[in-house]
Amino acid sequence: MKIAVIGTGMVGQALAGRLVELGHDVTVGTRDVDAKKTVVGPLESFGHTDVIDRGDITTARGTEMLPPISLRLMGPLNTPLFNLKVVR
Repeated sequence: MKIAVIGTGMVGQALAGRLVELGHDVTVGTRDVDAKKTVVGPLESFGHTDVIDRGDITTARGTEMLPPISLRLMGPLNTPLFNLKVVR
């Protein structure tokens, strides 16, 4: 399951770590640069091999564009059943 944890305090770190242990795909959000560094270590130690730092809160503007992109693709694809994939 894909799960987002907002916050990297004690609860957020513990929750994200346990969810990764259970095999979930976890995304962690924080505004604190030092907290990002603190969270990446435990996630990697629990086996999360592809930790991506998507930047600070200002990158949320990019995420806001996903609904319009999806709406524009539904017409030509003639279905709402599709996924977007980010490739490095």
